[in-house]
Amino acid sequence: MSAARGAPPVKDGFVTTSDGVGLHYLESGSGPSILFVPGWTMPAEIWEPQMRHFWARYRVVAMDPRSQGASDRPTEGHYPSFEIGLLRLRPLGEESIAWIGQFLRRYRRRGAQLADAALMCLAERERIETIFTLDRRDLSVYRLASGRSLELLP
Repeated sequence: MSAARGAPPVKDGFVTTSDGVGLHYLESGSGPSILFVPGWTMPAEIWEPQMRHFWARYRVVAMDPRSQGASDRPTEGHYPSFEIGLLRLRPLGEESIAWIGQFLRRYRRRGAQLADAALMCLAERERIETIFTLDRRDLSVYRLASGRSLELLP
């Protein structure tokens, strides 16, 4: 993704997971953060129009999940139980792991997924208040530890 004239620069980078997988991301703007996560098989660049809309007022980050877009394509690690193991190895700390476990128990009847719990934990920890999502049905029900919900865009 190239920055348009007058737009802030776009950082095109990688972070490495605890099991050595490189995850690609795009980042631009400043202010409160908005994280864009594409659906299965889609790259981070799919969010370019939304990023352009928000980068003047927000820090916008779009990521390529494991085996998508420019991220590494490992043969292992695509299983929820393995992802839970990775969370224990990442520098989330025991408090975050406990928070995710409590969240999954609290919303198990709604079918909460690990991705939902991790997103809400990250929002809690990083004080993220707004996310762009097409999954409004579940995310509109979830609450942070404070009892507040996230602002969902669009």
